[in-house]
Amino acid sequence: MKRLLATGFFIWLLQPAAAQEMLGSSFSNYAGQMGIGFNPASIVGAPYRWELNLLSGDFAAQNNYMYLQANSKAIRKSMQGESIPEDRFTDNYTTSDKWMYSSSFLKYPSFTWSGKKFAVAASVSTRAEMSATEIPHHLAKFMKEGFDYDPLQQTDWQATQGNAAMLNWHEFSLSGGMVVWDDGVNYWTGALTLNYNYGLNGLYLDINDFQYNSVADTFLVVYNLNADYGYALPENQDNGGNFLNKKGGGVSGSLGVRYMLNRNENYFNPCKRKNGEKPYDFRLGLSIIDLGAVSFNRESATYSIVDQSTLWYGIDTVKFSSIRNLDSTLGNQFGGSPTAFLTGGKFSINSPTAFTMDVDVPFNCWLFLNAAVIQRIPIGNYQVARMNQLSFTPRIEFRRFEFALPLSVYEYSKARLGAAFRIGAFTFGTDILSPLIGLTDAYGADFYFGISLRGFGECGRANGGGGRKARIEKCNTPGRN
Repeated sequence: MKRLLATGFFIWLLQPAAAQEMLGSSFSNYAGQMGIGFNPASIVGAPYRWELNLLSGDFAAQNNYMYLQANSKAIRKSMQGESIPEDRFTDNYTTSDKWMYSSSFLKYPSFTWSGKKFAVAASVSTRAEMSATEIPHHLAKFMKEGFDYDPLQQTDWQATQGNAAMLNWHEFSLSGGMVVWDDGVNYWTGALTLNYNYGLNGLYLDINDFQYNSVADTFLVVYNLNADYGYALPENQDNGGNFLNKKGGGVSGSLGVRYMLNRNENYFNPCKRKNGEKPYDFRLGLSIIDLGAVSFNRESATYSIVDQSTLWYGIDTVKFSSIRNLDSTLGNQFGGSPTAFLTGGKFSINSPTAFTMDVDVPFNCWLFLNAAVIQRIPIGNYQVARMNQLSFTPRIEFRRFEFALPLSVYEYSKARLGAAFRIGAFTFGTDILSPLIGLTDAYGADFYFGISLRGFGECGRANGGGGRKARIEKCNTPGRN
């Protein structure tokens, strides 16, 4: 049992699966497909005419409980095929609730076209999102140590809340945007992204009440249990079931607007870019992202445990080979039947909906400062939650080269520093730099990359090249002419 709980927690924490923020790249005027997830209006009126994203991806995981100690040499050991000693993983045991967010995507060849008044984009991605929120500290500790953890034994505990969800799907996206208003001073754009979600796998858990006492290593008393859970996972997990089978579907979308004060068309026109003027005096972006859900009806099941109690002898010897084995074990233990709590086979999980806002201020034609906020929006009974973030990102931006240092505060409580580069067609970065290189304790990990070709019309070449005139980028004028 201890091994199952500990392994399950680490799977939730480390499984390649924060949403597509990529704070070091999302706010660039050249972000393209790597910025559309933050605000779809970013593709309208871009300084390129087309973009072909060959491949891009992002992995992010963050929690406030488990961490890898500093100087564990995780990257070097992984490259050498060595395992990290178990004692390098430890926990931050405090009485606050615990949470975890994990997100990943892989975007396949995708295309963006951006004209003077209109823009369109299309993409196909595979995404995975996970979250666990409001987990009581004692339950988190038992998940790590097992119910044989002596310091917490022979004490009555109660968990009145706790939520977890996982969503994995293919996403087929179409985006369209246009200039809504342009009077020479005020420049407004808007864009909409519509997605068809090809559901692969899903899982949810909602704990309403869990009163228990780990009396001894082998004996767990459950005074009351109220919980709902459901999943859509391969039926033959013991034999390597196919996690890529379609198990459901759904739709989602994102809506964004952008405002620029005194937008300078010379900056966005390759034929006139040699003037080197800054692109605008001020830029504001607002969006609602990932509003939707995936409904599952294949290889799926839902369970509801209501006001159940049990005396569980031999809890230390219980082993679960699959989630369906867990169903039958709980059913037999609490209800006397493997299917005692089965309620159906259909359910929906809402996608990680959030409100975003960013403000971008250029100091000249190459130095920028961006401030942004991401606030999750709770929707529905079961949802993959998005991590709240506040960020400040200074960046140096040229057509061929870009460098950014995002400073972000996740869950509005703890700061982290990242770094991102764009060199020609290649983008790579992280929003968590110091833990990645082992300088501080690692409560998570983050890495993203992109390979994109861009065309700039008759005055430019792909990848930010350009003819002789287009290669001249001066900042003769700090402000507007």
